[in-house]
Amino acid sequence: METNIEKVEEFMRSLKEGESLCQVMLVMKDTFDTNTIAVSMLYIGKIGIDYSPSQVSIIKKKEIQAQTKATKPTIKSIANIALKIEKKISVCGMGMIGCTLLPHGKIAFANEMESSIIVVKADGLLDFKIGLQLFAPFDISYISNTNTIAVTSRGSNDIKIVDANTKRVLKTYSLDSPCASITYTEERLVLYNKTGIHELNLQDGSVKTIASVNINDYAYVVIRGDKIYYTDSDNHSVTCCDFQGHIQWIFQNPKLLRPFGVTVDTDGNVYVAGQNSHNVVVISQDGQQHKQLLSYNDGVQYPNGLIYDRHNNQLLVTNYLNGAVLVIMSDSTALCDVCCLRHLSKPSTGWCLECEEGLCLDCKEHHSLLKATRNHNIIPITEYQKLPQNVKCIIETHNNCKNLIEIEDYIKDIKSSARFQEVEEMMNDAAENIKRIRINREENLTSLQEEKKRIENDIAQTRIKINNHLDKLQADLIQNLYAKVKKENGKIEQVLKSLEEKQCQINEYQNTFENIKKYATDVQLFLSMKLMETNIEKVEEFMRSLKEGESLCQVMLVMKDTFDTNTIAVSMPYIGKIGIDYSPSQVSIIKKKEIQAQTKATKPTIKSIANIALKIEKKISVCGMGMIGCTLLPHGKIAFANEMESSIIVVKADGLLDFKIGLQLFAPFDISYISNTNTIAVTSRGSNDIKIVDANTKKSAENVQFRLAMCKYNDGSVKTIASVNINDYAYVVIRGDKIYYTDSDNHSVTCCDFQGHIQWIFQNPKLLRPFGVTVDTDGNVYVAGQNSHNVVVISQDGQQHKQLLSYNDGVQYPNGLIYDRHNNQLLVTNYLNGAVLYNVT
Repeated sequence: METNIEKVEEFMRSLKEGESLCQVMLVMKDTFDTNTIAVSMLYIGKIGIDYSPSQVSIIKKKEIQAQTKATKPTIKSIANIALKIEKKISVCGMGMIGCTLLPHGKIAFANEMESSIIVVKADGLLDFKIGLQLFAPFDISYISNTNTIAVTSRGSNDIKIVDANTKRVLKTYSLDSPCASITYTEERLVLYNKTGIHELNLQDGSVKTIASVNINDYAYVVIRGDKIYYTDSDNHSVTCCDFQGHIQWIFQNPKLLRPFGVTVDTDGNVYVAGQNSHNVVVISQDGQQHKQLLSYNDGVQYPNGLIYDRHNNQLLVTNYLNGAVLVIMSDSTALCDVCCLRHLSKPSTGWCLECEEGLCLDCKEHHSLLKATRNHNIIPITEYQKLPQNVKCIIETHNNCKNLIEIEDYIKDIKSSARFQEVEEMMNDAAENIKRIRINREENLTSLQEEKKRIENDIAQTRIKINNHLDKLQADLIQNLYAKVKKENGKIEQVLKSLEEKQCQINEYQNTFENIKKYATDVQLFLSMKLMETNIEKVEEFMRSLKEGESLCQVMLVMKDTFDTNTIAVSMPYIGKIGIDYSPSQVSIIKKKEIQAQTKATKPTIKSIANIALKIEKKISVCGMGMIGCTLLPHGKIAFANEMESSIIVVKADGLLDFKIGLQLFAPFDISYISNTNTIAVTSRGSNDIKIVDANTKKSAENVQFRLAMCKYNDGSVKTIASVNINDYAYVVIRGDKIYYTDSDNHSVTCCDFQGHIQWIFQNPKLLRPFGVTVDTDGNVYVAGQNSHNVVVISQDGQQHKQLLSYNDGVQYPNGLIYDRHNNQLLVTNYLNGAVLYNVT
């Protein structure tokens, strides 16, 4: 019983020593000053008038010059394109070549063996067949505005138009040679035969040549925008040309044999079916990159037709021997590892921690039933993706009990002992203390509800003030809109009135001229022509004055200087911050005997740094020379401050360049990632400014004037944390209640508290001109010696040190250091030769 009571007392002491009995108060901190919204958001936008060059041409039958401008498209990488099987379609049988998409998710296939068109429903089941007798279809294309299907055959000069409703041939067009590929795009039926690529007029059957290109009889062709893409199975090539037949690029690769079907996605990437290489390859829109997406192991056998569904981002592949496959396109996919071994592509829904494999729904069920794996721990795949890289198991062992006392000696005269009375008193004390604690916590619950209502009211009042300000901006903007429209209407009406007067004059001149032609003598005609020519020149002069001025410019209403609502998250990241304040506990745990308070101070355990070592994970060279500061970004990305280039360089997790952010005349010294706003703070040793750069837009959001102190991000105010005497180019890092900073002039590293009290100073001849400094989870301090070309680790008490890297390890003028506590890694930037990421072991 005494043991049980001691456990209760221990529980109450833990409540008292922790925060559980502290008085909890709701507060709204850092409240957004609504009075400043009129400064930070002066307007929603400004109504302006844009004048585009006049679309009215004053035509005189003289020299006319046309100009065309071409814009180079942005090329997107195809590295992350992947395919995931949506469904397999087997009802279409063998002999499939062409295919086309119909409304309501249906698909039509050209079956050459059966001489028929096979239509399949959205669920992959057969809908109906259309027999074509002796006409073996090669390619088909759906004509949306007439609900018909155009069909070609490589054994016939005809093109048949089949009604999708009646399932009968409506019309047949005869050409001068067999036509293979056919496609309906942008209300044009485009086909090809051995003479080139042509357009068929469905009204009269006439054929217009689009481009004369030299291709074989069984090429496939597709048009997107102003480009034509076609395959050449004889030369194993894919060609892109314009409508004049000018070659843009030709793709050939040993991995793509006898290319047939071709299609293009919304980004301009080209997908090609390799019939003899049994694969599907994607080619970038410039023809420079390629990637194999599907192979024989994925069930691709003699693929022919391809079609891209831009509405659902899906790709349909027809195989000559084993039906068709509809695949979903994605940037990344988590697939079931067991199904992948069976050459199936199914998304994984769970992850087995013991097997370290992804499992789909079916495999997860089998996995949980097998005797060998039924006790395995399977977690959802979404939870697995959230797990850190390093997961450790801690096994605790218990010591054997020793020096036990005999029970008979211990219980002698127990009922008459003072301890027996003490136990009873302890029980009474415990009951009374629990009652007191409960009352206190219930009162705190009531006060929290009252504070919640008060803060809700404050939030609502703040929102009302913001709404009132937005209403005023909206009213001013609409009033400005009406005024601009009225003014421009008046100008245009004045021009129309002048034009009407000139029109009347011209009509009068034309009538007079007609009368002169009929009734006047030659002398009168001559004299009248001179006068009339003068009058017409005045009219032309009037029209020229309209053209040269702004009277004929196309007037467009635009809203300029629109307030960027995306930046409202920066200028107004919150209305306020809900915080919890804890006041000291008002509950006393009373014991009716002498209470002795003992305070124990435990000296922190200093771990040895003797076994710390660094192992290279990867070298990063794309950041170039001139690197100083660095910071970690989400998804394994790293940002570097490049002083030489006056830019921020962002590198992907694989060490390749992601993007650069130019800062013009602002040479960055150090940078740090601000996670809650997805921005990067940047300093420069040549400027008093701190720039805040948006990591999404890659633009500088604002500047903050700064001296050595703590800067408050939302209003730019500066609060001094500690007054310390350090030089201009010191590095500083904070961990817990300690501040660590380097002093390159004195070759020292200092640790102090937030009151500026020095804890320790480290100096050693092996560490010259220390710059970058960072701290790991054990409190060990890592320092970069710029002039000693090394990286040194210092124990948390400043008493031990060890050189981890030197010039022989490739460290040359190191500057920035940053420790990744999630992956236990250390990043080192060198001024002259890039950066290196190390695993800390």
